[in-house]
Amino acid sequence: MANLAHRILEGLDSLAKMTGVPDLDRRMTHVLEAEVIRPFRIASAVLLVAVLLGLVLMTGGPLMKGFGIFLIQACFVASGIIRMFSPMRSFARPRDEFEKGLQTLGRVWGLATVAILSIGGCFWFGVATSLAEEGFNLWMPRDAVEWFLMGLTLVVIEMNVSILAASWALPKSAAETD
Repeated sequence: MANLAHRILEGLDSLAKMTGVPDLDRRMTHVLEAEVIRPFRIASAVLLVAVLLGLVLMTGGPLMKGFGIFLIQACFVASGIIRMFSPMRSFARPRDEFEKGLQTLGRVWGLATVAILSIGGCFWFGVATSLAEEGFNLWMPRDAVEWFLMGLTLVVIEMNVSILAASWALPKSAAETD
């Protein structure tokens, strides 16, 4: 039984090596250890703007709604990939206390942002429902797809805010201090 489990784990290791992710992570780790840089700030900021743009486009007509849905899903996938190689990564090697603290800081910022947006959304949806009875139509999610995409948007915001917070908390590199 142990031999079978060992063969399964070896197969999974070889499958992971075929994807190239372990080699890429090893190179990224080497770069990050060689000189502390603040990676992924621009990409995370662009993804935050893009997911909000996707949410706005989702409120438009059929063509705009389709593009908004695609943009939100693409931002989710891109955020997951960027997070794997950012200071928020959680695999490949044990983390020291500094990295754990950095990740905790990022998670706190990300979750606090999503909590504030969720509370604001509850107030907005309450007002929108009340005003809809009076004849004013403010946007709020109406069907299951819109609610799902709203949740996906919040996940993307959490991922990118946590990456930005952790990236800004890194110490400055020698190139940045000059």
